[in-house]
Amino acid sequence: MEDPGYPDARNIFGQWAANIKFIPVDEEGILVDGMLEDVDLVYVTPNRQFPTTVTMSDRRRKALLAAAEKHDFFVVEDDYECDVDYRDAPPMPLYQADQSGRVLYLGSLSKSLSPGLRLGYFVAPPEFIVEARALRGMMVRHPPVILQHTAALFISLGYYDALLLRLHKSSQRKGSVAKFLRAFVWPSFHHR
Repeated sequence: MEDPGYPDARNIFGQWAANIKFIPVDEEGILVDGMLEDVDLVYVTPNRQFPTTVTMSDRRRKALLAAAEKHDFFVVEDDYECDVDYRDAPPMPLYQADQSGRVLYLGSLSKSLSPGLRLGYFVAPPEFIVEARALRGMMVRHPPVILQHTAALFISLGYYDALLLRLHKSSQRKGSVAKFLRAFVWPSFHHR
């Protein structure tokens, strides 16, 4: 897993894996080198690495996918902020470039809807979905089915897309105000 990386993921993996390798992150994302040759699973946050916020370069993305296929490991892509990534051209998930079925994609609705709902999603080959459903039944922290159905209806009726559009416009306005304050107001106030 990435180093530095998401502490909760580190704790979860630490409970079931005896040997965790911590792979450094630089300005292009996780290093893709010989340390990945004998692993079963690589956990990454490529679109906005946690906690550095670095976006994995295209070169590293291609290298990671090639290494996963060559060395027979899976990649867990945690795209935890995909629903509120308001960059003009956010990068596509690794999952979309994966040709060999090696990327297991995780996303969350917590940032846009509500963290209290604890709703997310998992995109993976069918055999992983079956196992995930079985394991989910043993978890303590999972949302009630009524919340899942309500969120599914909210999404299917188009309300979620409308919400994201409003959030994006609000973020753009806030960004414009912040840029103005940083450029004009703060320097003059700071030099008084």
